Order: sequence, then structure tokens, then C-alpha cells
Amino acid sequence: MAGPLDRVRNLDTWKEIAEYLGVSVRTAQTLEKEWGLPVRRRGVGRRAPVSATIAELDSWKSKAVLRSPAPNIGPSETELAKLLPAREQGSTGATLPAAIHTNRLTRRRWLLYGAFPGLVLGGSVLGLSRFYSGRQGIPSVARVYGSTLIVYSESGTELWRHTLKEQVRYPAGLLESFYCGFADIDGDGLVETIFHLHSTDAAVSRLICFDSTGKIRWEFVPGRTVVDNRSHQYLRPYGIQRFAAIRGTASTPGRVVVTSAHNWSFPCQVAVLDGKTGKVISEYWHRGHLWHMAVTDMDGDGEPEVLLGGVNDADEYKQATVLVFDHRRIAGSSCNPKGEVYFQGMTPGTEKTIVLFPRSPVSKDEEFNRVVGLRAANGRVVVSVAEGIHETDPAIVYEFTFSFHPTNAVFAGDLVQRWHELEEARKIQEGSETDMARHLLAEVKVIHLGG
Repeated sequence: MAGPLDRVRNLDTWKEIAEYLGVSVRTAQTLEKEWGLPVRRRGVGRRAPVSATIAELDSWKSKAVLRSPAPNIGPSETELAKLLPAREQGSTGATLPAAIHTNRLTRRRWLLYGAFPGLVLGGSVLGLSRFYSGRQGIPSVARVYGSTLIVYSESGTELWRHTLKEQVRYPAGLLESFYCGFADIDGDGLVETIFHLHSTDAAVSRLICFDSTGKIRWEFVPGRTVVDNRSHQYLRPYGIQRFAAIRGTASTPGRVVVTSAHNWSFPCQVAVLDGKTGKVISEYWHRGHLWHMAVTDMDGDGEPEVLLGGVNDADEYKQATVLVFDHRRIAGSSCNPKGEVYFQGMTPGTEKTIVLFPRSPVSKDEEFNRVVGLRAANGRVVVSVAEGIHETDPAIVYEFTFSFHPTNAVFAGDLVQRWHELEEARKIQEGSETDMARHLLAEVKVIHLGG
């Protein structure tokens, strides 16, 4: 621990500053730029000599509110843990408290980053900025301490806090944005917070919408009892997988799309909620899980499409899949190749497009392959398909136009290695992985239904 004399001592180089913080020089420089690390420059320009005192750095650490850094620049979770004062660490002092955040673009867009980082539906936030000027600020960052959810403005001002009734669990460090996001869902000029409660009890999963003051507006418990085409019954609980908010228009209310999976089996619910009340407007049921989501206007009509990626694990398929919906028409059930629904009492689904991905020799002995990444922007859809049942299995990356014309496929690094291992073991014939990628691209099945 630094003594009184040490605390006023100057640290006169980036190396000394970084060593004191326990991070790399690059991270220290990023902390100055992104989080206001108190560093003084003795001169003009980027290369001017720098200095800081231990007292200033300690004071900064005690007040720092972590925000989302620029992509691929910010400190690691281990480095961030070192920047937090002991009082903000866990009971052992070894872990960073769970933090929930959205990408910095949230501060410029009226959009919830619930599907995956980088999703943008648009809408200027200038009006909100004016509305909140002179007030505390716009909700931009949230963190969980124990069972307390705390929401901050982008400047780090605490706006409100809410104590949850359940014991919750989140990975240490900065969490993926599908746990929490911010959006003016109902168009009243105030930003709501939508929070995925992730309980230590697997039977408890729900989505909570808080108003701008931190009061609960609505709660959604996923799933319900459904019966499949083999007369098997599936009851709650279901666990939330992904969600995204879609801002309302003059003719369409704001909505939240939520995917949830049965706690031990394949039924997956895609629920469309009214943004004001949280009530279910419509729902679609899928055979398999849909862990990935993207939302964008693919046909230029001003209304976004919802893309869902995962797997259809029915015996007739056992394949990675992407489903595309008009956000205003999400209903029904997925079907078998004969057009028969997988769930009793439901009508065929309203999918606009269904994409099925072939299995490579790498996944030949696996139960299925699955979508593990999904992005849609700038006229392109990029889908990562793991050749196995796990998110971490080696993957093929496919690229399509917005009309789902396939344009490219490449083996990711781990898949190239796995391919060569199978060649060496003589489990597959030797050949170019590039040729196999082209072959698989040609085998992708795109079904346009116009739903």
C-alpha cells in the first residue's frame, strides 16, 4: 500500500504509470483517452512527456465507472479487475463485479443492443439529448452488485438502483449486451431499461422493463406449455436467449422480440411483446434453439426484418439454420419437409426466408452443426456455422447478399487445422479446404416463402 510520501510521487513515463496500474502501456493510454485517466503532458503533441501522481491515480480508480471501449482496444477483464478498488470487488477481492453495458453507439441511437453488439435500427438521439440537458443524463451503463442493479448515465452519474428479489449470476467483468439495454420503446422521449434477469435458480428467467426512474413497468416470463407432433408435452421453465427492441412508428407500436429455449429440450419460443405493456402480441415456435439474432431493414421498405440463427434439430434436418421474419408477422410453428407443423394446434410459420446449412465432413459424426454468429449490415449477411454442437467448435463463415444470394464461404482457422487432422488420419480424402468451402456454399439451401 502506498504511503503518504509515495502518494505524491510523480510517475514520469507511460511505463511507470502502466506498471503501477498493472496494465500494459497501450491499455493505460486507452484508459486516458476513453476513461479520463488523470495524466498530464509536459509539452504539446502525442509524444510529449507525461506524468501522474499515485494519489491522482488512486483517486481516479475509486471513482471510475467502466464504459464500453472502442472495439478491440480496451483492457481485458483481468486488467479491469486491477483497476477497481477493493470495496467494489467480490468478497474474496479476486473478481470484478458483474457489469452490464451497451456499445457506445447506444448514446447516439434509440436502439436496444439486445441481439448482438453492433446492431443498429436507427433514429437520432438529439431530441433525447435536449430533453435530458440539465437533468442527470441518459441511461447508458448498468452494473450488478450482488443482487442490486444500478443504472448510470454515460458520464457515470448514478440514475437509479433496484434490488432484485432473486440471487443472480453473471460472468465476471463486462457482460455481453444481451443482458441489458436501453431504448425509448414507447416513443415518449424517455429511455427505458430492459434487463434480462439471470438467476442462480435455473427455473427463474424473465425480462424486466424499467421506466426512466427505475420503476418496473412490466415483466415477461418466457415460455408456456406446448405439445409437439409426437404428443410430448413441454412445460416451463424456459430460459431467455436473446432479445431486441424495435422502435415504434405512427402505425406500429414499439416491440420487443425475445427468444427463449426450454430448460432441457428443443422447443424454442420467439415472442413479440408490446413495448408499453410487455404483453405477448404474437409468438412463433421452433424445433431447435435460436441463440443468435440480428435486426435490420433488408428490403428497404422502412420496416426491419428479424433474423434468427441456430439449429433445427429435428431428425429430418439436424442442420444449422437462419430464419428471416417481418417483425410485424412473427407467428406459427416451424414445419417438417412435408409442411406439417412440429407443434400441435399451431399454423405453419410466417418465415420470409429459411436458410439451411450443409454439414461438412468435420461434423459428420456430430449430432448437428449450428449457427454461432450472425450479422446483417451494409447489404451483407454474415453467418458463422460451427461444425459441431458447441459454440466453440470450428466454424465456416458464410456471406450472403440481403436477398440471401450466397457470395463466399471460408474455413475459420480452427477448422483448417481440424480439416488437416482428418486428412492425416485418412478419414477424408486430401483436398483443398477452399474447394470444400465452395462446395458447401453451393449446397446451402435457401427457401424463400415471402411470409
